[in-house]
Amino acid sequence: MPMVKTVSVIICAYNNKEIIGDCLNSIKSQTFKDFECIIVDDASKDGTVDYVKKEYSWVRVISNKSNQGPSINRNKGIKNSTGKYIVTLDSDVILKKDWLEKQVAMLNTTKQAGIIGSKLLYYTNKNRINSIAGGLTRTGIGFDILKTTKKEKTLSAVYVCSAAMIMKREMINKVGMFDEEYFYGHEDTDLGWRANIAGYKVITNLEAIAYHRIGETMKKRPKILYFYATKNRIRSLIKNYEFHNLILYLPLLLVLTTIDILIRSRRIQKIKAIWWNIKNISKTLNKRIIVQKSRKTKDKELWGLFSKSLW
Repeated sequence: MPMVKTVSVIICAYNNKEIIGDCLNSIKSQTFKDFECIIVDDASKDGTVDYVKKEYSWVRVISNKSNQGPSINRNKGIKNSTGKYIVTLDSDVILKKDWLEKQVAMLNTTKQAGIIGSKLLYYTNKNRINSIAGGLTRTGIGFDILKTTKKEKTLSAVYVCSAAMIMKREMINKVGMFDEEYFYGHEDTDLGWRANIAGYKVITNLEAIAYHRIGETMKKRPKILYFYATKNRIRSLIKNYEFHNLILYLPLLLVLTTIDILIRSRRIQKIKAIWWNIKNISKTLNKRIIVQKSRKTKDKELWGLFSKSLW
């Protein structure tokens, strides 16, 4: 049985041998030392697992025999971890050396916080923001928040980017882990939304900084992303809205998605996404029951975190 640590750092890896060393070096150099590190490798073919085991013996590696996606992999990491706090980190992210220290300090002093994100900057242009938080349109479409004032130290949001975020295990135990029906995309949006519904705060610590080599992993899976993006946002909207907002905004989302199919590319992927939701509606409704039972915050109390836009 591994020694219990304050923080469990969980990294998803997929054919990242060339860059994962930078991520792991940034973790090892953290000023906060009471952590364990777990890599869940998604059936890499480039020697990532052997490289990590050889060069980073302090890292625990869980290897998949088949490609399962970030949601399942993060959940595997959570289930095999011991930390009071859980960090999800993409293998193409590099942390500033005080990232963990700042995040743990904020969780320790912010009682209502369930999830805390960080200021993500582009690795290739460290003056440019990749993401500081996430918002939703009224039809459940996520977007990155890229602007803030210099005076702000924190920012409340619907969700934060799971490429570099920290959360309380207590919160996960109450609202559930990542939705494993989301192979990729929208999984952090959905989790943050559910955390807000259950009465937790989702915030960004703007003094915790990380650098993102955006696209280093997902450029290997281009086409299928259109299917997942459409499928997952429909499922989240069905699960998470109160009923009166569901019957208002779900038809609007479907109309807008149909228009998108007619005027843009990747039509087959988007049609398949709608069909998936039709076929799996009973499973989604069962998940909806669980989410709504956890509700402590009404939709109208969260409207300030949403955009008034529909698309």
